[in-house]
Amino acid sequence: MLFVATDEESPSDVIKRQGCQKLDVVSILSPSDYQLVQLDLAELPQDEKREAARWQIRDLLEFPVEEAVIDVFQVTPFGGDRRPTEFAVAAKRSMLKHYIELAGQAELVPVAIDIAEFALRNIAELFQGDERGTAILYLEEQGGMLTIVREGVQYVTRYLGVGMKDLRAGREDAELLQRQLEAIVLEVQRTFDYCESGFQLPLVSRLLVAQTTQGVTELLSALADLPTHVEELRLSEVMAIPDDIAPIEVSRSLIAIGGALRREHH
Repeated sequence: MLFVATDEESPSDVIKRQGCQKLDVVSILSPSDYQLVQLDLAELPQDEKREAARWQIRDLLEFPVEEAVIDVFQVTPFGGDRRPTEFAVAAKRSMLKHYIELAGQAELVPVAIDIAEFALRNIAELFQGDERGTAILYLEEQGGMLTIVREGVQYVTRYLGVGMKDLRAGREDAELLQRQLEAIVLEVQRTFDYCESGFQLPLVSRLLVAQTTQGVTELLSALADLPTHVEELRLSEVMAIPDDIAPIEVSRSLIAIGGALRREHH
């Protein structure tokens, strides 16, 4: 279910208004709440990887490793005989406790805490008709994310420095807007190239674009030069969306929706 709060309501108010107490909830960490680090764990047994990861990343964290909760996952190349690439996700224990307490205050049952990358991957998986996989470009107010998913595997997620605020500001300056659009297109193309060289992944079938505020039509036109099909992300293609919820609200809630779609496969 998707609910939209009014300006006067807190999330707890919405939950109580809709009678959703006692439902399971998956919390999604903000990217600023965790660190994602690439690892070299060789052929270690699965039950030893978390502790090995703790030692490898201890000097890379922005907080003491003793305060960290760490999980690991891997990405297997699409073709060839290369070893899987492994990553660690690290977050402060106090931050995770905070999310659990928020769920409790809203009378919800916390079942998992996930990261934004995986939430966006869950959205991409809904578009299973794309034989060569799907890329999603998700632009928030202050930046964005680009993720590439094929057959349930998330090969890469890259953060972009340009967001909707920048694009709207660029509407007052054609030269500035052009530079911003070129920066986004270049980052997308580089990511496609990286997936091809690093994971032997053929170019995705299409790139879906989600703008979380008033759409900038020039963005789709600029991305149209990429060698794949580009279109607005319309979640109504793959999910029933209530008629009274505007498409822009759906885009703003995309990470939350992706979190609700969480399955135990990463």
